[in-house]
Amino acid sequence: MAEFLPGRARWMHSAAYDRHLTGSVYAGRFFLDAVTDRLYFDTVNPTPQPDNS
Repeated sequence: MAEFLPGRARWMHSAAYDRHLTGSVYAGRFFLDAVTDRLYFDTVNPTPQPDNS
């Protein structure tokens, strides 16, 4: 996979951005490199998480 990622990327990450993209419905992390305009993400089973309240 390394051949697809830019070597000089400056990945930005924000927990608030993660919540915005997932709607707090599923787990996921998103990283943006604004220089190359690439998004790297990792999500697991994008299905609703159980309500633990």
